[in-house]
Amino acid sequence: MLRSWEGDQALSVDWRNRWTTAFRHAEEFKRFEKNFRNRQTQLELGYNTRSYESVSGGYTVGRNFDADFQLWTGAATYTLTEELSAEYELQRLD
Repeated sequence: MLRSWEGDQALSVDWRNRWTTAFRHAEEFKRFEKNFRNRQTQLELGYNTRSYESVSGGYTVGRNFDADFQLWTGAATYTLTEELSAEYELQRLD
């Protein structure tokens, strides 16, 4: 008997003006005492993500082990000097 499976799809586009958009979807099945079908869909937008001076944000919605969730993310990176850089990331899970 099949105990689990997982499928992942992703599409990412790097535009000429240094913007990036990404779409990801993951779905899986787990058989325990109860059957669980987990899924998550993510949309992300970023600017200058190929460099270390960038900003990005995203939204993920899904279901994980019978619990619905929403996840908001944001990140920024900046080079202060040649030897020092900073990175800040926020996440909010509802």
